[in-house]
Amino acid sequence: QVIKERAAKKISMTYHRDINVEMFDQAIRVEWGRRETHSAIEKIKTVDNDIKEKMYWIDFYTCVLNNFGIRTKNRQVVKWLATVQSNPKSFEELPYVRDTLKELRENGTAVGIISNAFPSARRILETSGLMQEFKKQHVILSYEYNSVKPERTIYKKAIDHARVKPREILFIDDRKSFVA
Repeated sequence: QVIKERAAKKISMTYHRDINVEMFDQAIRVEWGRRETHSAIEKIKTVDNDIKEKMYWIDFYTCVLNNFGIRTKNRQVVKWLATVQSNPKSFEELPYVRDTLKELRENGTAVGIISNAFPSARRILETSGLMQEFKKQHVILSYEYNSVKPERTIYKKAIDHARVKPREILFIDDRKSFVA
């Protein structure tokens, strides 16, 4: 939340717009919605190193600014946003995550991650200490498998790594199309 507040303030000050955190969040959600097309998902699969990741985020935040009607050659803010996006120190963990994971483990539930993730995701998980909350084989990051949600391959990979039957898995995601 702090990063989003800084980002909204930086955009407002740089481009002389009145943009708050809610507006910034909404512009990000709109852009993610636009990127649920087949071609956009294919593009995500090509992001397998830090340089490609930074270019992806520059493009993403350029589009977010476009959602505000901001079209500028001054890409300083966009480059800053792209850098922040992949910086493990910018990661803000939700307050209930570790308690939830602990409770699940105490109840005998194995927990894993399937993420359409770029190289920074592994660093974020390691830097935050969250990687220790999961068995290594239960962390499926798309850039490491050249497959992304909603492709069947990435789900199959997770099932194989978990060594369980599909009916024994509960999959939760914030995108309906990834659950379907």
